[in-house]
Amino acid sequence: MIDFCLGNRFLRRTEFMKKNAMVLPLLTLFPLLLSGCQGNPGPGGDSKKGDSKQGDASLVQPKTFDGTAYYADVENRVGFESGSEVEIEEDFSSGSLKDENWWALDGYWDAGGASDWHNGVRSRNLFYVKDGGKTYLGVRARGSYCKDQDLAKAKSGMVKPEGACIMSKKFLYPGRYEIKMKAMPRQGAVTAMWTYYSKTGNEATSQNEIDIELGGEGQYSSEWCTTWTTHTNKQTNNVDLSSRSYINDGEFHTYTFDWYTDFPLTHQKRVDWFFDGELISSIEGTAVPETAMPLWVGLWCPSWAGTASFDTEYMIIDSLSYRPFSYQTQYVTEAKGNPAYSHVDPSKASIQTILYAETQNKNKLNNASFETLDRSVADGTLYSGWDALSGNGKVELSEDATLGSKSLLIEDDGQGTYVGQTLPLAYPGYRYKLSIDAKKESSMGDAYLEIVYGKKNKEKKTIALDGDGWKTYEAEIQIASGAKELSINLCHENGAKAKWDNASLLFLGK
Repeated sequence: MIDFCLGNRFLRRTEFMKKNAMVLPLLTLFPLLLSGCQGNPGPGGDSKKGDSKQGDASLVQPKTFDGTAYYADVENRVGFESGSEVEIEEDFSSGSLKDENWWALDGYWDAGGASDWHNGVRSRNLFYVKDGGKTYLGVRARGSYCKDQDLAKAKSGMVKPEGACIMSKKFLYPGRYEIKMKAMPRQGAVTAMWTYYSKTGNEATSQNEIDIELGGEGQYSSEWCTTWTTHTNKQTNNVDLSSRSYINDGEFHTYTFDWYTDFPLTHQKRVDWFFDGELISSIEGTAVPETAMPLWVGLWCPSWAGTASFDTEYMIIDSLSYRPFSYQTQYVTEAKGNPAYSHVDPSKASIQTILYAETQNKNKLNNASFETLDRSVADGTLYSGWDALSGNGKVELSEDATLGSKSLLIEDDGQGTYVGQTLPLAYPGYRYKLSIDAKKESSMGDAYLEIVYGKKNKEKKTIALDGDGWKTYEAEIQIASGAKELSINLCHENGAKAKWDNASLLFLGK
């Protein structure tokens, strides 16, 4: 038998296990440099996911999407350590985060190759969210259309989007890591749970990391399952979940990974990932870490998530948990330290309390009250979210408004004048309620509202303006099969002239 010292703890492994994994000495307590590439720490540093296999890591292909029996059988495979002081159970039943478990962070890591792109993670974006007697943790994403005065701006004038992050104070070991949450639903941010530790501060030599990432490359059909030991020794599996659910469906889902340094069936290092209790991916090999790591949870806005063309949205966390596997069955290299970022106890982070209703039913349209016609620095749209689709008619602001001080006046020149806005990541089955005020100024020509369900699937609805003064026009929409976006177009033909104001597009669920 070989004993592995883990602080004041010893993990025992059989002679058989010893033949299948290298013996690890007790790690000297390095100062913690939690950083990404060359000093910037986010999961994945500056690289996009979906990279090919590196090192001798290999995808393992057990039966995936085959029910929850494998998830439930974990105690028969390896068992959990009873009474461990590193175990975490966080359901916010006390009304707040536990200081003994977490740091609230303020910091910045690489934006994925685009400089001056985002403003990192800020503890001011953490909230306790109350829904009756239930408390959630809310992580606010503020996009490039947010008007809050405390947001930073890039040299271009673009508002720099930002998120928030918590990190466990404890360095955690092989075990089950789990979060029940609603992902932040918009393009432009990554919702994530991951473990991370670089003992050298240089990811070329040390990048111990296991990721669950949602929203990468501007999509919510796949979960990115990744494991690393250095910046080049990594393995990624992008798992399509659309047969079960699209990730931004507004529902709570449970995301899990099991980290083994000695998987009992193969005696290899391994990570299993689960979605709502179903196995979705497994990776074995040298890309799986064997060093203790803290747990990170939150969201941030790298360039590889797409442009954050929204105002404010939320990631909502119902619960977080970590249970270490039996110390008799796993080995690990110990590590300790404090984060290199500004960090405080949650009780000292001035985390505000808001109502759950405030985090829901956010208007999906930008510049919905038509108060400006400025070009968007963030996404290049001509009218701050609305774009000129075709035509050379007149597009200007009017002081005849139903909301705020302005409305949008469009007068066609006889060639057809069209202005529209597109919502990405609107998946099949999603339902929305559209409402907009409009007034047709004369009987000349045709003015109408056009609702297009996607570029590939041209299913659409049209609602004609009737010319009887300001009216509110409404429609309920269900996204058609094959579509992935929703376009709202303001259409004017044959010399029509109309005013538009007070637009709203709300997500109703699926």
